Parts: sequence; structure tokens; C-alpha cells
Amino acid sequence: MTLTEALAENVRALRARRRLSQEELAAQVGITQRALSRIEAAERSDVGIVELDHLCGALGVDLSELLTGADLRRLGI
Repeated sequence: MTLTEALAENVRALRARRRLSQEELAAQVGITQRALSRIEAAERSDVGIVELDHLCGALGVDLSELLTGADLRRLGI
């Protein structure tokens, strides 16, 4: 699995766990719903550090958890 694919999977799972729509999460992160959709579909490999930081804040995880899914594995998700 690539880093882009891992990020996509983890963002989708964390967003679902927090019961956020793509529109809600995108607004919290400061990106468009389309940009978030592309991240979740692993169609964007150019996600910047500021976007990653905002995703972490909105989803309540640190960067390593967002990229590796450590939090998801620990929870059995």
C-alpha cells in the first residue's frame, strides 16, 4: 500500500468514525469537498503539510496515526 492509499483509507475511516460528511470535514480543514473526495479516493499525492496538519486537528489524531493508521489498528478498525 502506498502512502497516498494509506492516507485515503485512514481519512475515510476516521471521518466515518466521527460521523462527519465530506462537506463538514472539508470545511474544518479549509479545502473543498472535491479536494477531500480526491484525497479519500487516493487521487491526490500532493497533500501539503498544512492540509495534513488541519486534517489531524479535525480528526483528532497525530500525523503518524493519520499516515500509518496506528490508531485504527489499535481500535480494530
